Amino acid sequence: MGPALSTGVGSCPSCGGPGQAVAAGATVPNCPSCQASWTVGPGGSLTIVTRGGSPEGRRLERIVLSPRFAALYRVECALGAGAMGMVFRGVQLDTDRAVAIKFLLRPEDDDALARFLVEGRALARVSHPNVLKVFDLGDLEGFPYLVTELVEGGSLRDLLRARTRLPFPEAVQLVTEVLDGLQACHAQGIVHRDLKPENILVTKAGQPRVADLGIARLLNGPDNLTRTGALIGTPRYMAPEQLEGERATVACDVYAAGQILHELISGQHAFDASNLADLLHLK
Repeated sequence: MGPALSTGVGSCPSCGGPGQAVAAGATVPNCPSCQASWTVGPGGSLTIVTRGGSPEGRRLERIVLSPRFAALYRVECALGAGAMGMVFRGVQLDTDRAVAIKFLLRPEDDDALARFLVEGRALARVSHPNVLKVFDLGDLEGFPYLVTELVEGGSLRDLLRARTRLPFPEAVQLVTEVLDGLQACHAQGIVHRDLKPENILVTKAGQPRVADLGIARLLNGPDNLTRTGALIGTPRYMAPEQLEGERATVACDVYAAGQILHELISGQHAFDASNLADLLHLK
C-alpha cells in the first residue's frame, strides 16, 4: 500500500495556513504564516518542524503512519493546529466517511500515553448531538491520535471574528446547547478544563459541538498543573479556583460557559487584562 498522506494539498500542518503544494519526499522550506517547514516521506511519514521564537526553539516531530492506520484512514490535508497537536482532514476508508484526525504531541512519559488510551475511551462513550463524536483513538509510535467527526462550519471563534457579537436569543441558544453537551460529558466523569470559543465547533446548520474534551487531563494527569508547573487551560476562561491551582470541577466548565456567553452577547471579554497577573487581580 502506498503512502496514506495525500501530497497534493499545501496546507501547513503547524498553523493550518495556506502553503505550497507538497510532493512526496520534498520539503517545503517555510510556511508564509508561521515559518514552519514539513516533509512528506515516501513511507507515509510526516516530519514537521514547528514554529518557535528561534531556530533553537523549534521542535522536530516525525509521525510514522503505521500499516494498520494506513489501511483504515487516508490523511488528506491540514486543518489547523493548537497547543496540544495538529488536526488533519481525512477519510475513513471502509465507510468513505470524511473525518478529522488529530495527532497530539508526544506525552512526556509512557504513563501519560497509557492513561490517554485507557481514559480516552470514555470520550468515545459520550453520545450527544452537542459533543464532537470520537470514532477511534490510538497511538503511532508514542504519538496519540483521535479520529472524530468532521465539522466544516468552523469554530465559535471563527463565528465571532465574522460577526463580532450575536443577538441575545441566538447566543443563549448556543450556550444552552453547549451546556447540554457538557452535562453529557460530566455524566461520564469528564471535565473539559479548557472550554473556550476555539474548542466549540459549529456546524453549517449552526449547531455547536464541544470539542477537545479532557485531552489536557488525559495527557497530563489529574492535577491542574503540568510537571513544568504550567496551568492547563486558557486563563481568560478559567474559574478563579482553577487559576489558583485547584482541581478543575464541573463548576469550572460552567464558569467558562458563562464567560463565553458574555463574549457572544457583548463582543468583549468579561475581564479585560493584558497579562495573567492583572487577570488574577480582576478575578
